[in-house]
Amino acid sequence: MPFRLALFSMYGARHWDLPQLQNNDWRRAPMYVEAARMLETRGGLEAIIFADGAAIPTAYKGSTEAYVRYGLEGVNGDAVPLLAAIATSTRHIGLMCTMSTSLYPPYLLARILATLDHLSGGRAGWNLVTSVGEVAKNFGADALPEHDERYDRAEEFLELVTQLWDSWAPGAVLRDRDGLRFADPERIRPVNYEGTYHRAAGPLTVPRPPQRRPTIMQAGSSERGRDFAAKNADMIICIRNSPEAMKDFRDDIRERARSFGRNPDSVKVFFTVRLFVGDSYEDALALRSSMIDRATVNEEVGLANYSYRAGYDFNRLPLDEPLPADFRTGHSQSMVPQYTERGQTLTLREIALAEARKENFHLTGTPKDVADGMVDLMEQVGGDGIAIRDTNDPTTVTAVVDRVIPLLRARGAVRSRYRYSTLRENLLDPEFTS
Repeated sequence: MPFRLALFSMYGARHWDLPQLQNNDWRRAPMYVEAARMLETRGGLEAIIFADGAAIPTAYKGSTEAYVRYGLEGVNGDAVPLLAAIATSTRHIGLMCTMSTSLYPPYLLARILATLDHLSGGRAGWNLVTSVGEVAKNFGADALPEHDERYDRAEEFLELVTQLWDSWAPGAVLRDRDGLRFADPERIRPVNYEGTYHRAAGPLTVPRPPQRRPTIMQAGSSERGRDFAAKNADMIICIRNSPEAMKDFRDDIRERARSFGRNPDSVKVFFTVRLFVGDSYEDALALRSSMIDRATVNEEVGLANYSYRAGYDFNRLPLDEPLPADFRTGHSQSMVPQYTERGQTLTLREIALAEARKENFHLTGTPKDVADGMVDLMEQVGGDGIAIRDTNDPTTVTAVVDRVIPLLRARGAVRSRYRYSTLRENLLDPEFTS
């Protein structure tokens, strides 16, 4: 079964202690630009996706201490300028940033993403999030709205930014020197949007984006989040720890998409996977061990990560007992079920180590082992794609690009070339392996 590939990364300090990163400064662009070129020219990946955090958390023990000491969530830069730099050195790969409907003014976000779409020739992607944690305090508010209200606001936010992107009609830009008309005023209109949560006059200062609206990705896994994603997203990224759980999720999203009158094939679901490739299984296992057995991969790091993502201080709970199956938090409702679904009985200590390792589902072995595993996984799940999780140094997927992807291409399993110029066209291309 053909499937697509993307890279899920972060423009941040994570994995700063890896030996291979000692000569790289994560704050500077060259490492990422070089990696994006490789992922495009030798890998044929759909997109490089950058996660983001707009605050250094205090979710764990009420302090930033663990996050700063270990260089964890929140110690990162803004990926939008980085993607603009990458755009100048690439031609096809999608460039996806994370931006929050709970934090950005709609007009500002619409303008930034329209600009990135123009700079990249139609390759901008928006990982639409509603945010968790205490980021609100960095944006002039005491707290974020409750979970479902955040999605209510996001629905209205998306409606408004779409109207702003459409405020320049097709063909509005004329560049008519003889007639002294850069653009046709009749084809540019204000939106005068007045909603429950948002308002803006418009029109946008930036002409209509090449994709009309940037490609939209979503990661919601709660009931409300799944509905939002199935209704609005072109692409969904999800963490699940077994092929069965992945299939359950994808089947559910496709059914929800149908209920909203969408072709389910227009919603591409990507699951995050860690890949460890070696000359032998033993070599690959040693590589994995070098990643997960470092001193900075420990229970405290895992508890801090998990506390931030779930919006609950797990330092309050006993380490050697499983979470109750019905345990939920008010922030990110998908963070707990991924460890309790299908009867899993992991203790909090085991969950903390999994969170510290950031590996979730992984494939380990020779290039052939990993290629076979990827094909088998997608056959079990039904598609649509794998988002390779990296180590904050995108060049660490070199072995995948040079040793695994050629095997996948020989089987007709992944893209061998790009047929179109925009991210959405390539993402939805039904003949992408031809």
